Amino acid sequence: MALLDRSANHKLTLIVSPSGYGKTTLLNQWQLTRVDLFIAHFCVPDENYSMNAALNKILLEVKKKTQVIEAPLFNVFTPDVQVDEHRLVDTLIQVFESIRKEFFFVIDDFQFLSKPYENRILNKLLERLPSHIHFIFSSRSIPNINLVPLKLNDAVLMIDSHDLALLDDDVQQLSKSICHYELTGYDIELIAKRTEGWFSGVKIALLAINEHGLDFVKNLEEERLDIMDCFFLDIYNSLSEEGRHFFLFSALFKRFNESLCNQVLGRDDSGKFIRYLMNRSAFIIQDAAHPGWYRYHTLLSDFLSKQLSQFSKDSKLKDLHQLSAVACIEMKDFELAAYHCRLTHNHGFIDQTLQQCCDYWLKLGDFSCVIQWLDSLGEDVLLKNKTLSLNYAYALVFSRRFNQAHYFLSLLNVSNSQCTCHESKLDFEFLTLSLTLFQQDEAFSDRSTIERLLSPANSSENRMSLLVIAAYFEMQRGQLDEALRLAHHAKSILAHKGYVFLQCYADLIIALCDRYTGRGLQAIQYVSKLYQSKKMIQGSMPWLCMNVAMMVVKYEQNELSASYDLCQMILPYVNHACITEVIATVYLYFSRLQFDFGSVRSARTVLEQLNRILILGKYPRFKIQILCERIRQCYVSGDHAMAGRLLSENNISLKNEVMPRAVSGTSFVETSERNILCVGYAHALNAQYKVARIKFERLAGDLLSLGLVSRFIIAKCNAIVMEYRSGATKSAMNQMDLLIKKYSLSVFSRNVFDEAPGVNQILTALESHNMFCFPTLFLSVYDDIFDDVVPVKAMDVASLTEKEFMIFQLLKSGLSNQKISEETGVAISTTKWHLKNIYYKLGVKNRTEAIAMNAKQILALN
Repeated sequence: MALLDRSANHKLTLIVSPSGYGKTTLLNQWQLTRVDLFIAHFCVPDENYSMNAALNKILLEVKKKTQVIEAPLFNVFTPDVQVDEHRLVDTLIQVFESIRKEFFFVIDDFQFLSKPYENRILNKLLERLPSHIHFIFSSRSIPNINLVPLKLNDAVLMIDSHDLALLDDDVQQLSKSICHYELTGYDIELIAKRTEGWFSGVKIALLAINEHGLDFVKNLEEERLDIMDCFFLDIYNSLSEEGRHFFLFSALFKRFNESLCNQVLGRDDSGKFIRYLMNRSAFIIQDAAHPGWYRYHTLLSDFLSKQLSQFSKDSKLKDLHQLSAVACIEMKDFELAAYHCRLTHNHGFIDQTLQQCCDYWLKLGDFSCVIQWLDSLGEDVLLKNKTLSLNYAYALVFSRRFNQAHYFLSLLNVSNSQCTCHESKLDFEFLTLSLTLFQQDEAFSDRSTIERLLSPANSSENRMSLLVIAAYFEMQRGQLDEALRLAHHAKSILAHKGYVFLQCYADLIIALCDRYTGRGLQAIQYVSKLYQSKKMIQGSMPWLCMNVAMMVVKYEQNELSASYDLCQMILPYVNHACITEVIATVYLYFSRLQFDFGSVRSARTVLEQLNRILILGKYPRFKIQILCERIRQCYVSGDHAMAGRLLSENNISLKNEVMPRAVSGTSFVETSERNILCVGYAHALNAQYKVARIKFERLAGDLLSLGLVSRFIIAKCNAIVMEYRSGATKSAMNQMDLLIKKYSLSVFSRNVFDEAPGVNQILTALESHNMFCFPTLFLSVYDDIFDDVVPVKAMDVASLTEKEFMIFQLLKSGLSNQKISEETGVAISTTKWHLKNIYYKLGVKNRTEAIAMNAKQILALN
């Protein structure tokens, strides 16, 4: 513990020793007792894990302890994708530098992270690691990283088996805790010598003495025994025949519970034996990640596996693995089922089980599991099974592994050329179409193929998602009624078939279509109802889709803090495998929220990161969304230099009089719409209001012709703002008045105020000229936007309710909002809402003016 405290003076601390020396115990105890330190701790579960995944897990822990704005950006790198090392290291250093406190990153069982790629990343990280960041790795062997420069600079601390070894006094102390016999100094010295201070060896020797008495010490003296085997063999032999059967064959399981053991081993008393072995300290560990499940310590598992190979026929083990896989399928533990089915070495059974697993994973949107387990089959084996091949290609496409998808589809194409199956060819065509749509975005225009594949004659389970893809395609083209029809149709079919992920994707499309057509309130109600009714696994694709939709809803309702909190919750789970719509939406809103809260630099960094994420595909639509948001932020903040650089880098000229149209035939072209917004913002930034107004007006006309009401409102409001700023005040106010009368205030969401900067000034002008009266509820929702609005309504003391009068009196006495809430017994948010109403009724702007009311006014209240 004292040695580990010195880690604060070093970049890297290595705890290196064989298994059983107490490395994990040391780290856990250190973290529990050093409550004043900021520690993020993660134990690598097995050799299939990667450095990327380990760091991702640790950053999730960091977020619980401190605000790390850049931490979510790391999550675009997933375990199965090798990202450019320099870019990965740059991003991580950004994360570390954004942490303002001294922080300790602890990775236990680091020996599983030994790939050359990972070692190179670690070397680069250690070279640039900020002084307030410390790495602590525990490992069974010294990592293959360059320690020389660290040692030369005294930047590495080594804690090895010599430091961890128990001394005679330690053995004496431990013996008093767990040994029933009183040991002599000679006994203690002998145990310490024969075990060489190995913690597990000492403990096992003391437990063996409890079983055999002091004769076990004589055995230690007379001959060299394998203490581990001796102890475990002793436990094994002391059990009944049924107990030995359980103890031995339970080693089959990667993890187990009472139900699984009973079903596979043909017992009804597994719980009794689990409890018995735990009481015997037989190295059974409760699995923290799976409540109610257990696993054996690595030391015991190795022993039992060795015994199994001696006492049981190979065919018997394969049969048990097959039973285990079937039982796990029934228990809905599909990853464990996949693990056991591979160990049967029965190709037919493996294919059958993996098909069941993939069917479940694809319905949930768990594409990584599909790819991981089908990868383990190998390319040649996989291609021989058409169903699994299609599942694999589907997972690659929907998780945005586009290069891999192109390669594998080319292999499938060769295979299909020799196949006469009509269904297989249609499935291949569907996957190729999906890949083109998801990778090329707006450039895709093959509607005829979609219609042909959607025909009743071509329907199939494998193409169930095509309805959702078709809805997405129509939404992009601005055909919102058709997109809504397809999405609702898809949802009804998918619910019946159990496709949870695609249902949520359809829900997201429905909400977006409602929003685009000006039915913002319906969209909010629809998403809110779904969000409250659905129970989903945190981090899953359905969970992401629903939370992204709710994040947008909270933003639209001007609940920026709630939207930001959802963003923070979602971002750690957003990686390159998510659907692009989800990735782009989360990052764009995260940037906008950062900007709204005054973090201009962070807002810009988030958008730059999103640009890098989208390198994987050809996304003109999302790219122009990013550019438009960046120029909008320049417009609001008055950053002429950055706006000019962005326009130049993207070959956008303000001198070009011929602007693209947002309409092509009957279709919406979002890239053109955002392009026009970019140019309009840039003209407005340069005070070229008349030119900007013309462009915004034409854009508004295009959008209205397609029924895209929400986008039309933004363009029209921008045009009115340009009219107002060019000096045509009366004309601007009249146009805004007509707009409100036709569409009502319900279309003015937070998005309108952000994307049409200055529209609040027009509404304020209408109020001041008695052309418009702010509804109290509207002001209470958009209080931050209309902080400077001074109602022209005459003071109306009599209109104060009894509750408002009480709050006003408390306000006059000088109490804070918190104190007023405590006095009146209401939430602080309710107090603020009442105060907003009071200010409006009394014709004052804020708390200061309310308190400054003269005696005559106060008298009038009485």
